[in-house]
Amino acid sequence: MNKGFTAGLLSLSVCFLLIFIPMIFCVNSERKTGSLYLTGGNLLDVTQGKIIPDSLVAIKGNVIIYAGPKKPFDKSSDKTVIDCSGKTLLPGLFDAHIHLGGTSTLGYIPIDDQRKLGAFLYSGVTSVFDLGAIQDWIFSLRDAERKGTRLSPRIFAVGPLFTSPKGHGTEYGVPMSLIPTTDEEAREAVQKLVEAKPDQIKIIYEKGSNHFTSLSYELMEVIIDEAHKHNLTVITHATTLEQAKDAVKAGTDGLAHIVVDQEMSEDLLLNMKQNNLFCIPTLSVFEVFFCGLLSNQKYLEWPLVNKAVCQEIIVDLRKQREIPWIKESSETRMKKFTTAKRNAKMMSDYEIKLALGTDAGNPAVFFGPSAHRELELLVEAGLSPSDAIKAATINAAEILGQGDRLGTISEGKLADILVIEGNPLKDIRNAQNISIVIKNGHILEREELARKINPPEKPSARTEHKAKASKKATPSPKIDTSVAQKIKQAKELMKKGVDTWDPELMKKARASLLGLLAKEKQESLYLLYYIALCDFRLTNYYLASAETDKAETYTKESQRYLEKAMQIDPNFGELDALYASALGFEIALHQEKAMSLGFQIFQYFGKAIEKSPDNPRVHFLKGVSDLFTPEQFGGGPDAAIKTLTKCVEFFEKEDVKDPLKPSWGKEEAYTFLGMAHKQKGETKQTEEYFKKALEINPDYGLAKEELRKLKK
Repeated sequence: MNKGFTAGLLSLSVCFLLIFIPMIFCVNSERKTGSLYLTGGNLLDVTQGKIIPDSLVAIKGNVIIYAGPKKPFDKSSDKTVIDCSGKTLLPGLFDAHIHLGGTSTLGYIPIDDQRKLGAFLYSGVTSVFDLGAIQDWIFSLRDAERKGTRLSPRIFAVGPLFTSPKGHGTEYGVPMSLIPTTDEEAREAVQKLVEAKPDQIKIIYEKGSNHFTSLSYELMEVIIDEAHKHNLTVITHATTLEQAKDAVKAGTDGLAHIVVDQEMSEDLLLNMKQNNLFCIPTLSVFEVFFCGLLSNQKYLEWPLVNKAVCQEIIVDLRKQREIPWIKESSETRMKKFTTAKRNAKMMSDYEIKLALGTDAGNPAVFFGPSAHRELELLVEAGLSPSDAIKAATINAAEILGQGDRLGTISEGKLADILVIEGNPLKDIRNAQNISIVIKNGHILEREELARKINPPEKPSARTEHKAKASKKATPSPKIDTSVAQKIKQAKELMKKGVDTWDPELMKKARASLLGLLAKEKQESLYLLYYIALCDFRLTNYYLASAETDKAETYTKESQRYLEKAMQIDPNFGELDALYASALGFEIALHQEKAMSLGFQIFQYFGKAIEKSPDNPRVHFLKGVSDLFTPEQFGGGPDAAIKTLTKCVEFFEKEDVKDPLKPSWGKEEAYTFLGMAHKQKGETKQTEEYFKKALEINPDYGLAKEELRKLKK
C-alpha cells in the first residue's frame, strides 16, 4: 500500500499551517549603546497615573539605574544622551493574549516569524504572551529571545492548551492542544508540560457552546489543582457568565476573555476581586467578530497598519467582508460587544486587575497595531487613559509574575521604554506616535524593522521564478529511438514498483535512467524528470518504512534533479509542484524545517499552477495538500474535492501521445478524491471513486487497500 505518499503529502500540508522560523534579525535592527540617558521628557508614572515633567531616565546596560526628576549627571563619552523634551516616556507595552501561529487573515498566508515579531517591536510592544501554540516551536522562540539570539519582544507562553476532543483549539489541525479525558491523564499531561517550563497553563472551557465540545467542570478542577501544585498560574478561556462562574469556582487565576453574553453578576465580580483574579478583555477580537469590522475596511486605515502589517495580509483582507463562522444577527452581535465593554468597565470599577491583550493572529487582529486599538477600546469602554495604560504595562507584567522586572520605568527594572509625541493621558491615541523604542536597553532601528516587515522585492524564490518564467525553454536534445524506448521501459518499471509498493523495482528503473544519463552527451528534460520522479517515489516508500536515512538521500536527490530540469524548462509547472512536494518530504524528516521551508513550498505550488494551469498532476498534488489542510486554513475535504474534481476533469481530457511525456497520476487522483468523500462520510461516492481508480489501473495498491477497508 502506498502509505508513504499519503504521509509525505500530509507533512507538506502541515507545513502550510505552521508559521515559519525566520532568519534571525540582523544586528543593525538595534543600536548598541553603553549607558543611555533620556533627558527632559515627561515621564509617565503608570502606577500613579501622573506625569513627572522634565525628567531623567538613566540606563546602564539593560537596567534602569535612575528614573525621576532631572538632575545633573556625568556626560562622559561612553554615555548616549537623548533630549526627549516635549515628549512622553512610558514603559514598553504588553500584548498579553496573542497567537503567534496565526496570520491575522481568514485565508492562510505564510508569514515568517521575523516579520510578526518585528511588527510588535515597531509598534512599541516589547512583551507578548502567547496563549496557545505548538509546544516545541513556541518555547524555542521564547528561549532564543531569552538567550539573546533573536531580536524579539519578550515572549511568555503557555505552549499547548488544555481542551476536549473536538474542542476549541483542535480545529486548526496542528498539535497545539492537550486532550485529557480522565483525571489521571489530566494530571500526567500537566506534569509533562511542566518539564517544558510554561509561563502559565491555559484551559479551554466552552460549556454550552454550539460550536465545540468542552472539558467537564471536574476535569477543569483537576487540571487547575495539579497546576497549582507546581506553582503555575492558570488562565481559562471562558466567554459566557456561566462559564466564567464555573472557572472561578474551580480555582482559575484569570480569564482569557471578557464575558460577552450578559452583564457580570455582583457575586462573580466580588469573588474575583477578593481572590485577586485577573481578566484579559480582548475587546479587539470581539470588535472584529461582532461589529462587522471586515465589511467597512476602515481598520486598514488605522495608524501603524501600513508599516507594521505585512502587505500580503492587507491585500488578502481587502477581499474579506465577513467572518464565515459568525452566524448571529448583527443586532445580537452588537449587543454582545456593548456587553463586553460594559463588563470591562465594571471589572475596572471593582478594581479587578485588567491586562491588555488582543487575541492577535485572528482575522484583522494585528501583531502590534491592535494593541493600540485595544487601548482605544478600553478607553471607549469607560476606563481612564491611565487605567488603560496600566493594563498594557504594570498589570500585564504582574499577571505574568514580572512586576519586579517590567511594567514601569523604575530603578532596577529592565529598560523597555517608549518615547512618544504627545501625552497619552490626554488622548490615548498619542501612544501610537512613537519616536523611539528601547528594548532591553537597546534603541531599536524602527525603519530597519519596517523594511523587514515589508521587505523590498529582492532575488528570492519568487523573483527567481519570475525570471525563469520569462526565459524560453532550453531545447532538450533530441532523443534517439533506442533511448526513448529504454526511458519508456523505465517508466513502466517504476509504475509497477509503485503499484506493488516494491522499492527494488523503483531502484531498477532509477538505475536504468541513470545509466542512460551517463551515456548522453547532454542532459535531457525527461531523463532528469523521471530520475527525480523515481527519487520522489522512493522517498515515499522509505518515509512509510521509517528508514529516514534513505528517505533523506532520495528527497535530496529528487530536488537536485528537479533543479537541473528547471534549468532546461523553467516554464514546466509540474517540476515546481514536484519540487514543493520534495520539500514537504524534507519537512517530514526534519519537522524543525517546516517553518523555514514552508514559504518556499507555498511559492512553488503557486507558480506551478500559474505556469501549468491545466496540468492534472499539478492539481493532484495541490488537491492532496488541501485534503490534509484544516478548513480554518482554506483546506479540508470540501476544498480537496473541489481541486481534485478539477484535477480528474483535466485527466479525462488529457491525451498523452508522446510516450516520453508524463502520464502518471490518474488513478491516484480518483483514489484521493474517494478519500476526501470518505472524510465527509459519503460512502457511496467514496466507493465509486475507489472503483474508478481500479478501472483505470487494476493493480494500484492504494486503491485496493482503501476499498478493502471500506468494505470491511
